[in-house]
Amino acid sequence: MSTVTLGAPWYREITRDQWRVLAAAKAGWMLDAMDFMLYAMAIGQLRTYFGFGDATAGMLGTVTLVMSGVGGILFGYLADRLGRTRALMGTIALFSGDGALRALPKLRAGIAHLAFSDDGKQLAGGGVNLSIFAVPQGSPLGVALDLTSPATQVLFAPAPGARAFVATSKGPTGLPGGGGGAVNARAPDGVVLGAPFPIVTPAAGAIIAVTEAGELYVGTPGADGGTTDIEVLRLGVERTLRAVARVPGAARALAFDRTGTLGAILTDQGVYRFEPKDGDPPKTVSRMLGPVRDIAFGQDGALYALEANRLTALDRGGAVLWSVPLTDGRRLLAAARTVVLDGPDRLLVVGPGGALDELGAGGAVQDVAMSLGGRRIAAVVDSKRALLFELP
Repeated sequence: MSTVTLGAPWYREITRDQWRVLAAAKAGWMLDAMDFMLYAMAIGQLRTYFGFGDATAGMLGTVTLVMSGVGGILFGYLADRLGRTRALMGTIALFSGDGALRALPKLRAGIAHLAFSDDGKQLAGGGVNLSIFAVPQGSPLGVALDLTSPATQVLFAPAPGARAFVATSKGPTGLPGGGGGAVNARAPDGVVLGAPFPIVTPAAGAIIAVTEAGELYVGTPGADGGTTDIEVLRLGVERTLRAVARVPGAARALAFDRTGTLGAILTDQGVYRFEPKDGDPPKTVSRMLGPVRDIAFGQDGALYALEANRLTALDRGGAVLWSVPLTDGRRLLAAARTVVLDGPDRLLVVGPGGALDELGAGGAVQDVAMSLGGRRIAAVVDSKRALLFELP
């Protein structure tokens, strides 16, 4: 009678390193399965949002499963031919190579404000310094510009032959005895710009606005403390500010229409309109509205006024075109599209006539910027991430 000696079970023969490989493979498989299950759990909401039926939902699930098999065969072959590291890098590139900027490097003191260049190829972010990044790569350009204090505004000036990002900051303490504020600038590629920058301002800082012709308007507290002086500088042409008008109150926002012939300034006394190209601009100053939270001109020439509970569009004469209700309006941008920050984390895109569409910010929004064409919207989220939304 013969006997057969059985070996030890397989799980007693494999080494510690082999156990680790098995655990890693199992975890990878679980993540792969989770990726598909997220679709299964979200399909109900997707059907409601996009309005498709059971047939389309089933087809999407089938395509997902079929392509997972195709991808496994294709990248298995590539892994054997090129190596598993390169094959893995290729799969990552497929998921991140669509031109969308997911996040920017964290700045030394976080991100406070954002601004796009006119062609959308650069994005400036500011905290206590102003840094410029390439879009969509997110790589830094040039040397960061140190500011006198955290940036209060960052804008892009599309001046012919003198394109620049412009940033404002208060004095180190914000008080008269603590030093003045400044208006600084950098070229789109991060190169340092000379005179007239930096422009020294009172310690309380300044508000700025730019026109498509490259005119930089600067609003600073008046000498009497109860007014705001508006001045202008043609970038690339002039080196000193010229007086435009004086309005009552402390300035909060400044805006101009596309032609640069009509301006509006928001102070704690209300919204005032003026015509900077008039032969005598001070005589054109008139009060349009009481105090609101923010103002901006759209490309259609309408003036948008943001209040806590509504957004209102006004024509050149001040007549109401339309109004939409809000919960807690905080920030307003208007160009080819209108974007509103409603509450701490709700970003809304406003369409013609006031139709609303919500973007998913995924956190508390500190600032929002929009490219000139309105297709790219960037948001500072949780003071450390910059998200980019690509709109159709």
